[in-house]
Amino acid sequence: MKIAIYSRKSVFTGKGESIENQIQLCKDYIKLHYPNVTYIKIYEDEGFSGGSTNRPKFQEMMNSAKLKEFDMMLCYRLDRVSRNIGDFANLIDDLQKHNISFVSIKEQFDTSTPMGRAMMYISSVFAQLERETIAERVKDNMLELAKSGRWLGGMPPLGFDSESMTYIDEEMKERKMSKLIVNKKEMNLVKIIYNKYLELGSINQVVSYLQEGKYKSKRDKYFTASTVSKILSNPVYVKSNVNVLEYLRNKGMLVTGDKEGYGILTYNKRDNAFNKRDVSEWIAAVAKHKGIIDADKWLLVQNMLLKNKDKNKTMRLGTSSKGILSGLIRCANCGSPMRVSYGRNHHYYACTLAITSKRSLCDNPNVKGIDIEQAVVDNIMNLDKTKLLGKLALDDASITDNKSLLKSLESKIKNKRNQLNNLIDKLADFNSDVTQILKDKINDITSEIKDLESKYNYILDDINNTNNSIKNIGIVLNALDEFKTHYNKIDDIKKKKFMLGLIIDTLTWNGNTEEIEMNFWGSKKKE
Repeated sequence: MKIAIYSRKSVFTGKGESIENQIQLCKDYIKLHYPNVTYIKIYEDEGFSGGSTNRPKFQEMMNSAKLKEFDMMLCYRLDRVSRNIGDFANLIDDLQKHNISFVSIKEQFDTSTPMGRAMMYISSVFAQLERETIAERVKDNMLELAKSGRWLGGMPPLGFDSESMTYIDEEMKERKMSKLIVNKKEMNLVKIIYNKYLELGSINQVVSYLQEGKYKSKRDKYFTASTVSKILSNPVYVKSNVNVLEYLRNKGMLVTGDKEGYGILTYNKRDNAFNKRDVSEWIAAVAKHKGIIDADKWLLVQNMLLKNKDKNKTMRLGTSSKGILSGLIRCANCGSPMRVSYGRNHHYYACTLAITSKRSLCDNPNVKGIDIEQAVVDNIMNLDKTKLLGKLALDDASITDNKSLLKSLESKIKNKRNQLNNLIDKLADFNSDVTQILKDKINDITSEIKDLESKYNYILDDINNTNNSIKNIGIVLNALDEFKTHYNKIDDIKKKKFMLGLIIDTLTWNGNTEEIEMNFWGSKKKE
Protein backbone atom coordinates (compact mmCIF):
# COMPACT_ATOMS: atom_id res chain seq x y z
CA MET A 1 0.00 0.00 0.00
CA LYS A 2 1.12 3.55 -0.82
CA ILE A 3 0.07 6.45 1.40
CA ALA A 4 0.24 10.22 0.98
CA ILE A 5 0.42 12.33 4.15
CA TYR A 6 -0.83 15.90 3.93
CA SER A 7 -0.16 18.59 6.54
CA ARG A 8 -0.90 22.32 6.68
CA LYS A 9 -0.48 25.15 9.16
CA SER A 10 -1.28 28.83 8.79
CA VAL A 11 1.47 30.93 10.33
CA PHE A 12 -1.00 33.79 10.60
CA THR A 13 -3.37 32.24 13.12
CA GLY A 14 -0.79 31.13 15.64
CA LYS A 15 -3.07 28.15 16.26
CA GLY A 16 -2.78 24.48 15.54
CA GLU A 17 -0.22 21.73 15.80
CA SER A 18 3.10 22.23 14.07
CA ILE A 19 3.78 20.66 10.69
CA GLU A 20 6.33 18.33 12.28
CA ASN A 21 3.90 17.09 14.94
CA GLN A 22 1.15 16.47 12.38
CA ILE A 23 3.47 14.36 10.24
CA GLN A 24 4.83 12.38 13.18
CA LEU A 25 1.31 11.58 14.43
CA CYS A 26 0.36 10.40 10.95
CA LYS A 27 3.45 8.18 10.75
CA ASP A 28 2.65 6.67 14.14
CA TYR A 29 -0.91 5.98 12.97
CA ILE A 30 0.38 4.23 9.84
CA LYS A 31 2.74 2.01 11.83
CA LEU A 32 -0.12 0.94 14.08
CA HIS A 33 -2.82 0.36 11.44
CA TYR A 34 -0.96 -0.27 8.16
CA PRO A 35 2.27 -2.17 8.94
CA ASN A 36 2.64 -3.35 5.32
CA VAL A 37 2.96 0.12 3.77
CA THR A 38 5.64 0.17 1.09
CA TYR A 39 5.65 3.88 0.22
CA ILE A 40 4.95 7.14 2.09
CA LYS A 41 5.00 10.56 0.40
CA ILE A 42 4.72 13.72 2.51
CA TYR A 43 3.17 16.97 1.27
CA GLU A 44 3.58 20.07 3.48
CA ASP A 45 1.98 23.52 3.11
CA GLU A 46 3.01 26.08 5.72
CA GLY A 47 1.64 29.61 5.74
CA PHE A 48 -1.54 28.85 3.78
CA SER A 49 -5.14 29.30 4.89
CA GLY A 50 -7.66 26.46 4.89
CA GLY A 51 -10.14 28.73 3.12
CA SER A 52 -9.26 27.34 -0.30
CA THR A 53 -7.24 24.52 -1.86
CA ASN A 54 -5.04 26.89 -3.85
CA ARG A 55 -1.88 25.66 -2.12
CA PRO A 56 1.25 24.42 -3.96
CA LYS A 57 1.81 21.11 -2.18
CA PHE A 58 -1.89 20.31 -2.06
CA GLN A 59 -2.15 20.79 -5.83
CA GLU A 60 0.98 18.68 -6.32
CA MET A 61 -0.61 15.92 -4.25
CA MET A 62 -3.83 16.01 -6.28
CA ASN A 63 -1.83 15.74 -9.50
CA SER A 64 -0.14 12.66 -8.02
CA ALA A 65 -3.59 11.28 -7.17
CA LYS A 66 -4.64 11.55 -10.82
CA LEU A 67 -1.59 9.48 -11.71
CA LYS A 68 -2.63 6.97 -8.99
CA GLU A 69 0.73 7.28 -7.24
CA PHE A 70 -0.83 6.42 -3.86
CA ASP A 71 -3.78 4.42 -2.49
CA MET A 72 -4.69 6.46 0.57
CA MET A 73 -4.57 10.08 1.61
CA LEU A 74 -3.95 10.58 5.32
CA CYS A 75 -4.15 13.78 7.38
CA TYR A 76 -4.00 14.57 11.07
CA ARG A 77 -7.23 16.56 11.22
CA LEU A 78 -10.03 17.40 8.80
CA ASP A 79 -9.54 21.17 8.76
CA ARG A 80 -5.90 20.68 7.74
CA VAL A 81 -7.28 19.80 4.30
CA SER A 82 -9.98 22.47 3.94
CA ARG A 83 -12.53 24.54 5.83
CA ASN A 84 -14.67 25.01 2.72
CA ILE A 85 -17.50 22.52 2.26
CA GLY A 86 -17.53 22.73 -1.53
CA ASP A 87 -13.77 22.22 -1.82
CA PHE A 88 -13.89 19.33 0.61
CA ALA A 89 -16.72 17.60 -1.23
CA ASN A 90 -14.84 17.98 -4.50
CA LEU A 91 -11.73 16.51 -2.91
CA ILE A 92 -13.58 13.40 -1.76
CA ASP A 93 -15.18 13.00 -5.18
CA ASP A 94 -11.80 13.28 -6.89
CA LEU A 95 -10.23 10.73 -4.57
CA GLN A 96 -13.11 8.29 -5.08
CA LYS A 97 -12.79 8.57 -8.87
CA HIS A 98 -9.25 7.27 -8.54
CA ASN A 99 -10.16 4.64 -5.90
CA ILE A 100 -8.16 6.47 -3.24
CA SER A 101 -9.44 6.31 0.32
CA PHE A 102 -9.24 9.16 2.80
CA VAL A 103 -8.50 8.96 6.52
CA SER A 104 -8.45 11.68 9.15
CA ILE A 105 -6.83 10.27 12.28
CA LYS A 106 -8.15 12.89 14.71
CA GLU A 107 -11.81 12.37 13.82
CA GLN A 108 -11.33 8.68 12.90
CA PHE A 109 -13.09 9.12 9.54
CA ASP A 110 -12.98 6.43 6.93
CA THR A 111 -14.54 7.12 3.51
CA SER A 112 -15.15 3.44 2.81
CA THR A 113 -18.55 3.59 4.59
CA PRO A 114 -21.59 5.87 4.00
CA MET A 115 -21.76 6.73 7.70
CA GLY A 116 -18.10 7.68 7.67
CA ARG A 117 -18.70 10.02 4.75
CA ALA A 118 -21.76 11.54 6.42
CA MET A 119 -19.93 12.19 9.68
CA MET A 120 -17.02 13.67 7.78
CA TYR A 121 -19.28 16.14 6.02
CA ILE A 122 -20.87 17.13 9.32
CA SER A 123 -17.44 18.03 10.63
CA SER A 124 -16.65 19.95 7.46
CA VAL A 125 -19.79 22.03 8.03
CA PHE A 126 -18.58 23.01 11.47
CA ALA A 127 -15.09 23.64 10.11
CA GLN A 128 -16.54 26.15 7.69
CA LEU A 129 -18.60 27.77 10.43
CA GLU A 130 -15.41 28.09 12.46
CA ARG A 131 -13.83 29.81 9.48
CA GLU A 132 -16.29 32.67 9.97
CA THR A 133 -14.42 33.56 13.16
CA ILE A 134 -10.91 33.26 11.75
CA ALA A 135 -10.73 36.95 10.79
CA GLU A 136 -11.43 37.89 14.41
CA ARG A 137 -8.78 35.47 15.67
CA VAL A 138 -6.27 36.82 13.18
CA LYS A 139 -6.98 40.34 14.40
CA ASP A 140 -6.51 39.28 18.01
CA ASN A 141 -3.20 37.63 17.18
CA MET A 142 -2.08 40.67 15.22
CA LEU A 143 -2.77 42.77 18.31
CA GLU A 144 -0.71 40.39 20.40
CA LEU A 145 2.09 40.80 17.86
CA ALA A 146 1.62 44.56 18.08
CA LYS A 147 2.25 44.48 21.83
CA SER A 148 5.75 43.17 21.07
CA GLY A 149 6.57 46.39 19.18
CA ARG A 150 6.93 44.82 15.75
CA TRP A 151 6.25 46.68 12.55
CA LEU A 152 3.26 44.86 11.07
CA GLY A 153 3.59 46.12 7.52
CA GLY A 154 2.24 48.86 5.30
CA MET A 155 3.78 52.19 4.32
CA PRO A 156 6.44 53.13 6.92
CA PRO A 157 6.16 56.64 8.40
CA LEU A 158 8.33 59.44 7.01
CA GLY A 159 11.91 58.94 8.18
CA PHE A 160 11.79 55.15 8.20
CA ASP A 161 12.00 52.14 5.90
CA SER A 162 11.02 48.60 6.92
CA GLU A 163 13.51 45.76 7.13
CA SER A 164 12.87 42.02 7.38
CA MET A 165 14.87 40.18 10.01
CA THR A 166 15.06 36.65 11.35
CA TYR A 167 15.17 35.43 14.94
CA ILE A 168 15.00 32.18 16.89
CA ASP A 169 11.84 31.63 18.95
CA GLU A 170 11.41 29.76 22.21
CA GLU A 171 11.06 26.48 20.27
CA MET A 172 14.43 27.14 18.59
CA LYS A 173 12.75 27.71 15.23
CA GLU A 174 13.80 30.41 12.83
CA ARG A 175 11.12 33.10 12.42
CA LYS A 176 10.81 36.31 10.44
CA MET A 177 9.64 39.73 11.53
CA SER A 178 9.86 43.34 10.33
CA LYS A 179 11.31 46.36 12.07
CA LEU A 180 11.73 50.01 11.16
CA ILE A 181 15.14 51.34 10.14
CA VAL A 182 16.07 55.00 9.78
CA ASN A 183 16.03 56.61 6.35
CA LYS A 184 18.61 59.35 6.98
CA LYS A 185 17.43 61.73 4.24
CA GLU A 186 13.80 61.53 5.32
CA MET A 187 14.67 61.68 9.02
CA ASN A 188 16.52 64.94 8.49
CA LEU A 189 13.26 66.34 7.11
CA VAL A 190 11.38 65.07 10.19
CA LYS A 191 13.85 66.89 12.42
CA ILE A 192 13.34 70.06 10.37
CA ILE A 193 9.56 69.78 10.85
CA TYR A 194 9.90 69.43 14.62
CA ASN A 195 12.39 72.29 14.90
CA LYS A 196 10.34 74.60 12.67
CA TYR A 197 7.18 73.94 14.66
CA LEU A 198 8.97 74.79 17.90
CA GLU A 199 10.32 77.93 16.21
CA LEU A 200 7.14 79.11 14.46
CA GLY A 201 4.46 77.65 16.74
CA SER A 202 2.09 77.16 13.82
CA ILE A 203 1.41 74.13 11.65
CA ASN A 204 0.30 76.34 8.78
CA GLN A 205 3.54 78.29 8.89
CA VAL A 206 5.50 75.03 8.88
CA VAL A 207 3.49 73.93 5.83
CA SER A 208 4.31 77.20 4.06
CA TYR A 209 7.99 76.71 4.85
CA LEU A 210 7.94 73.15 3.47
CA GLN A 211 6.07 74.18 0.32
CA GLU A 212 8.43 77.07 -0.34
CA GLY A 213 11.32 74.64 -0.09
CA LYS A 214 9.44 72.18 -2.32
CA TYR A 215 9.80 69.42 0.28
CA LYS A 216 7.57 66.42 -0.35
CA SER A 217 6.11 63.61 1.75
CA LYS A 218 6.89 59.91 1.47
CA ARG A 219 4.13 59.61 -1.12
CA ASP A 220 5.75 62.38 -3.16
CA LYS A 221 3.01 64.88 -2.28
CA TYR A 222 3.35 68.42 -1.01
CA PHE A 223 2.81 68.66 2.72
CA THR A 224 -0.54 69.71 4.15
CA ALA A 225 -1.53 70.72 7.66
CA SER A 226 -2.93 67.23 8.22
CA THR A 227 0.27 65.37 7.26
CA VAL A 228 2.44 67.71 9.34
CA SER A 229 0.12 67.31 12.34
CA LYS A 230 0.35 63.51 12.10
CA ILE A 231 4.14 63.64 12.02
CA LEU A 232 4.32 65.94 15.03
CA SER A 233 1.93 63.80 17.11
CA ASN A 234 3.35 60.39 16.14
CA PRO A 235 5.27 58.72 19.02
CA VAL A 236 7.19 56.59 16.51
CA TYR A 237 9.89 59.31 16.57
CA VAL A 238 10.23 59.83 20.33
CA LYS A 239 12.94 58.43 22.57
CA SER A 240 10.72 56.68 25.08
CA ASN A 241 11.02 57.26 28.81
CA VAL A 242 8.73 57.06 31.84
CA ASN A 243 7.24 60.51 31.17
CA VAL A 244 6.32 59.65 27.58
CA LEU A 245 4.75 56.33 28.59
CA GLU A 246 2.78 58.05 31.35
CA TYR A 247 1.57 60.68 28.87
CA LEU A 248 0.24 57.96 26.57
CA ARG A 249 -1.40 56.12 29.48
CA ASN A 250 -3.11 59.32 30.57
CA LYS A 251 -4.58 59.59 27.07
CA GLY A 252 -6.19 56.19 27.65
CA MET A 253 -3.92 53.93 25.59
CA LEU A 254 -2.81 50.44 26.57
CA VAL A 255 0.98 50.83 26.91
CA THR A 256 3.32 47.84 26.68
CA GLY A 257 7.07 47.76 27.19
CA ASP A 258 9.26 50.02 29.31
CA LYS A 259 12.57 50.17 27.48
CA GLU A 260 13.95 53.71 27.33
CA GLY A 261 15.32 55.43 24.24
CA TYR A 262 13.23 53.49 21.71
CA GLY A 263 10.41 54.67 19.46
CA ILE A 264 6.78 53.80 20.13
CA LEU A 265 4.38 52.22 17.63
CA THR A 266 0.62 52.63 17.94
CA TYR A 267 -1.82 49.97 16.76
CA ASN A 268 -5.54 49.23 16.59
CA LYS A 269 -6.41 52.86 15.85
CA ARG A 270 -8.97 52.08 13.16
CA ASP A 271 -11.43 49.27 12.47
CA ASN A 272 -11.37 50.20 8.78
CA ALA A 273 -10.12 52.96 6.51
CA PHE A 274 -12.81 55.38 7.66
CA ASN A 275 -13.70 54.64 11.27
CA LYS A 276 -11.29 55.68 13.99
CA ARG A 277 -11.45 53.74 17.24
CA ASP A 278 -11.66 55.40 20.62
CA VAL A 279 -8.23 56.11 22.13
CA SER A 280 -9.01 53.64 24.93
CA GLU A 281 -8.72 50.83 22.33
CA TRP A 282 -5.33 51.94 21.02
CA ILE A 283 -2.16 50.02 21.85
CA ALA A 284 1.13 51.88 22.29
CA ALA A 285 4.10 49.52 22.28
CA VAL A 286 7.79 50.30 22.75
CA ALA A 287 9.23 49.27 19.41
CA LYS A 288 12.42 47.63 18.13
CA HIS A 289 13.87 50.81 16.59
CA LYS A 290 15.64 53.58 18.49
CA GLY A 291 13.89 56.91 18.94
CA ILE A 292 15.08 60.11 17.25
CA ILE A 293 13.35 63.04 18.99
CA ASP A 294 14.27 63.68 22.64
CA ALA A 295 11.44 62.92 25.03
CA ASP A 296 11.31 66.46 26.48
CA LYS A 297 11.15 68.03 23.00
CA TRP A 298 8.43 65.60 21.85
CA LEU A 299 6.31 66.25 24.95
CA LEU A 300 6.73 70.00 24.49
CA VAL A 301 5.44 69.65 20.93
CA GLN A 302 2.43 67.68 22.18
CA ASN A 303 1.66 70.42 24.70
CA MET A 304 1.86 73.08 21.97
CA LEU A 305 -0.39 71.04 19.67
CA LEU A 306 -2.96 70.69 22.44
CA LYS A 307 -2.97 74.42 23.19
CA ASN A 308 -3.31 75.31 19.50
CA LYS A 309 -6.12 72.77 19.15
CA ASP A 310 -8.02 74.29 22.07
CA LYS A 311 -7.49 77.72 20.52
CA ASN A 312 -9.11 76.54 17.27
CA LYS A 313 -12.01 74.51 18.65
CA THR A 314 -14.62 76.92 17.34
CA MET A 315 -16.01 76.60 13.82
CA ARG A 316 -13.64 77.19 10.92
CA LEU A 317 -13.60 80.96 11.34
CA GLY A 318 -10.28 81.83 9.73
CA THR A 319 -8.25 84.81 10.94
CA SER A 320 -9.28 87.55 8.56
CA SER A 321 -11.06 90.62 9.92
CA LYS A 322 -12.83 91.10 6.58
CA GLY A 323 -13.12 87.85 4.64
CA ILE A 324 -16.24 86.00 5.74
CA LEU A 325 -15.24 82.94 3.70
CA SER A 326 -11.79 82.52 5.25
CA GLY A 327 -11.53 79.04 6.71
CA LEU A 328 -14.23 77.77 4.33
CA ILE A 329 -13.07 78.37 0.78
CA ARG A 330 -10.57 76.13 -1.00
CA CYS A 331 -8.81 76.09 -4.34
CA ALA A 332 -10.62 73.98 -6.94
CA ASN A 333 -7.32 73.18 -8.70
CA CYS A 334 -5.17 71.80 -5.88
CA GLY A 335 -7.51 71.62 -2.87
CA SER A 336 -5.41 73.99 -0.75
CA PRO A 337 -7.12 76.54 1.51
CA MET A 338 -7.57 80.03 0.09
CA ARG A 339 -6.56 82.86 2.36
CA VAL A 340 -7.44 86.53 2.40
CA SER A 341 -4.97 89.00 0.91
CA TYR A 342 -5.39 92.75 0.80
CA GLY A 343 -5.10 95.11 -2.12
CA ARG A 344 -5.27 98.92 -2.14
CA ASN A 345 -9.06 99.16 -2.18
CA HIS A 346 -10.36 95.66 -1.55
CA HIS A 347 -9.53 92.19 -0.25
CA TYR A 348 -9.39 89.02 -2.32
CA TYR A 349 -8.96 85.27 -1.84
CA ALA A 350 -5.78 83.54 -3.06
CA CYS A 351 -4.68 79.89 -3.07
CA THR A 352 -2.10 79.32 -0.31
CA LEU A 353 -0.12 76.88 -2.45
CA ALA A 354 -0.07 79.37 -5.31
CA ILE A 355 1.27 82.04 -2.93
CA THR A 356 3.87 79.94 -1.11
CA SER A 357 5.15 78.36 -4.34
CA LYS A 358 5.02 81.66 -6.24
CA ARG A 359 2.53 80.01 -8.63
CA SER A 360 4.96 77.27 -9.63
CA LEU A 361 2.75 74.56 -8.08
CA CYS A 362 -0.69 76.10 -8.63
CA ASP A 363 -1.84 78.92 -10.92
CA ASN A 364 -5.47 79.31 -9.82
CA PRO A 365 -6.32 83.03 -10.25
CA ASN A 366 -7.37 85.08 -7.23
CA VAL A 367 -10.97 86.18 -6.75
CA LYS A 368 -12.20 89.53 -5.49
CA GLY A 369 -13.56 89.02 -1.98
CA ILE A 370 -16.65 91.18 -2.15
CA ASP A 371 -17.77 89.50 -5.41
CA ILE A 372 -17.54 85.88 -4.31
CA GLU A 373 -18.91 86.63 -0.83
CA GLN A 374 -21.95 88.33 -2.30
CA ALA A 375 -22.50 85.47 -4.73
CA VAL A 376 -22.40 82.91 -1.90
CA VAL A 377 -24.71 84.91 0.37
CA ASP A 378 -27.19 85.58 -2.46
CA ASN A 379 -27.26 81.89 -3.34
CA ILE A 380 -28.12 80.92 0.25
CA MET A 381 -30.69 83.71 0.61
CA ASN A 382 -32.49 82.52 -2.53
CA LEU A 383 -32.72 78.91 -1.39
CA ASP A 384 -36.02 77.59 -0.10
CA LYS A 385 -36.37 74.49 2.06
CA THR A 386 -37.99 72.41 -0.66
CA LYS A 387 -35.11 73.03 -3.04
CA LEU A 388 -32.54 72.42 -0.32
CA LEU A 389 -34.17 69.11 0.65
CA GLY A 390 -33.96 68.05 -2.97
CA LYS A 391 -30.26 68.84 -3.03
CA LEU A 392 -29.76 66.94 0.20
CA ALA A 393 -31.43 63.91 -1.43
CA LEU A 394 -33.70 63.16 1.52
CA ASP A 395 -36.09 60.37 0.59
CA ASP A 396 -38.44 59.23 3.36
CA ALA A 397 -39.82 56.42 1.17
CA SER A 398 -36.38 54.92 0.61
CA ILE A 399 -35.65 55.02 4.35
CA THR A 400 -38.90 53.14 5.09
CA ASP A 401 -38.20 50.68 2.29
CA ASN A 402 -34.71 49.98 3.65
CA LYS A 403 -36.02 49.25 7.15
CA SER A 404 -38.68 46.96 5.71
CA LEU A 405 -36.08 45.19 3.58
CA LEU A 406 -33.84 44.78 6.62
CA LYS A 407 -36.60 42.94 8.51
CA SER A 408 -37.25 40.75 5.49
CA LEU A 409 -33.56 39.83 5.24
CA GLU A 410 -33.43 39.03 8.98
CA SER A 411 -36.30 36.60 8.50
CA LYS A 412 -34.72 34.99 5.43
CA ILE A 413 -31.36 34.56 7.18
CA LYS A 414 -33.08 32.94 10.17
CA ASN A 415 -34.99 30.54 7.90
CA LYS A 416 -31.85 29.61 5.98
CA ARG A 417 -29.96 28.92 9.19
CA ASN A 418 -32.80 26.69 10.37
CA GLN A 419 -32.67 24.82 7.06
CA LEU A 420 -28.94 24.34 7.46
CA ASN A 421 -29.28 23.08 11.05
CA ASN A 422 -32.08 20.69 10.08
CA LEU A 423 -29.99 19.32 7.23
CA ILE A 424 -27.06 18.74 9.55
CA ASP A 425 -29.32 16.93 12.06
CA LYS A 426 -30.58 14.56 9.35
CA LEU A 427 -27.24 13.77 7.73
CA ALA A 428 -26.78 10.55 9.61
CA ASP A 429 -29.98 9.17 8.04
CA PHE A 430 -28.93 9.89 4.45
CA ASN A 431 -28.12 7.11 2.02
CA SER A 432 -25.19 6.83 -0.37
CA ASP A 433 -26.36 9.95 -2.19
CA VAL A 434 -25.19 12.05 0.75
CA THR A 435 -22.26 13.47 -1.20
CA GLN A 436 -24.45 14.94 -3.94
CA ILE A 437 -27.05 16.17 -1.45
CA LEU A 438 -24.41 17.95 0.60
CA LYS A 439 -22.87 19.56 -2.43
CA ASP A 440 -26.24 20.72 -3.76
CA LYS A 441 -27.90 21.68 -0.49
CA ILE A 442 -25.43 22.54 2.27
CA ASN A 443 -23.04 24.41 0.01
CA ASP A 444 -25.88 26.28 -1.68
CA ILE A 445 -27.56 27.24 1.60
CA THR A 446 -24.27 28.40 3.11
CA SER A 447 -23.63 30.53 0.04
CA GLU A 448 -27.16 31.97 0.22
CA ILE A 449 -26.69 32.88 3.89
CA LYS A 450 -23.48 34.74 3.07
CA ASP A 451 -25.17 36.64 0.26
CA LEU A 452 -28.10 37.58 2.51
CA GLU A 453 -25.76 38.70 5.30
CA SER A 454 -23.78 40.79 2.84
CA LYS A 455 -26.97 42.52 1.66
CA TYR A 456 -28.10 42.97 5.28
CA ASN A 457 -24.83 44.68 6.29
CA TYR A 458 -24.90 46.90 3.21
CA ILE A 459 -28.44 48.10 3.94
CA LEU A 460 -27.67 48.53 7.64
CA ASP A 461 -24.73 50.77 6.74
CA ASP A 462 -26.99 52.71 4.39
CA ILE A 463 -29.55 53.24 7.14
CA ASN A 464 -26.88 54.42 9.59
CA ASN A 465 -25.49 56.83 7.01
CA THR A 466 -29.01 58.08 6.30
CA ASN A 467 -29.65 58.69 10.00
CA ASN A 468 -26.47 60.75 10.21
CA SER A 469 -27.55 62.68 7.11
CA ILE A 470 -30.95 63.39 8.67
CA LYS A 471 -29.23 64.93 11.70
CA ASN A 472 -27.12 67.12 9.42
CA ILE A 473 -30.18 68.09 7.36
CA GLY A 474 -32.06 69.24 10.48
CA ILE A 475 -29.12 71.40 11.49
CA VAL A 476 -28.83 72.89 7.99
CA LEU A 477 -32.56 73.67 7.75
CA ASN A 478 -32.56 75.44 11.10
CA ALA A 479 -29.37 77.27 10.19
CA LEU A 480 -30.95 78.39 6.90
CA ASP A 481 -33.88 79.97 8.78
CA GLU A 482 -31.52 81.74 11.16
CA PHE A 483 -29.33 82.90 8.29
CA LYS A 484 -32.17 84.47 6.33
CA THR A 485 -33.58 86.15 9.42
CA HIS A 486 -30.45 87.55 11.06
CA TYR A 487 -27.49 87.56 8.66
CA ASN A 488 -27.99 91.06 7.21
CA LYS A 489 -28.58 92.47 10.68
CA ILE A 490 -25.25 91.22 12.03
CA ASP A 491 -22.11 93.37 12.02
CA ASP A 492 -19.80 90.95 13.84
CA ILE A 493 -17.81 89.13 11.15
CA LYS A 494 -17.12 86.14 13.45
CA LYS A 495 -20.84 85.54 13.87
CA LYS A 496 -21.32 85.74 10.10
CA LYS A 497 -18.57 83.16 9.56
CA PHE A 498 -20.14 80.94 12.19
CA MET A 499 -23.55 81.06 10.45
CA LEU A 500 -21.98 80.26 7.07
CA GLY A 501 -20.03 77.39 8.61
CA LEU A 502 -23.27 75.79 9.88
CA ILE A 503 -24.63 75.64 6.33
CA ILE A 504 -21.65 75.17 4.03
CA ASP A 505 -19.68 71.91 4.03
CA THR A 506 -17.32 72.64 1.12
CA LEU A 507 -16.75 75.68 -1.04
CA THR A 508 -14.29 75.87 -3.95
CA TRP A 509 -13.24 78.54 -6.43
CA ASN A 510 -11.97 77.84 -9.95
CA GLY A 511 -10.50 81.06 -11.28
CA ASN A 512 -9.92 79.65 -14.75
CA THR A 513 -13.61 78.98 -15.32
CA GLU A 514 -14.84 81.47 -12.70
CA GLU A 515 -17.02 78.76 -11.16
CA ILE A 516 -18.03 78.44 -7.51
CA GLU A 517 -18.92 74.97 -6.22
CA MET A 518 -20.76 74.80 -2.92
CA ASN A 519 -21.93 71.73 -0.98
CA PHE A 520 -24.15 71.83 2.07
CA TRP A 521 -23.82 69.65 5.15
CA GLY A 522 -25.52 66.31 4.42
CA SER A 523 -25.17 66.72 0.66
CA LYS A 524 -22.80 65.17 -1.84
CA LYS A 525 -24.16 67.21 -4.70
CA LYS A 526 -22.59 70.32 -6.16
CA GLU A 527 -24.43 73.59 -5.84
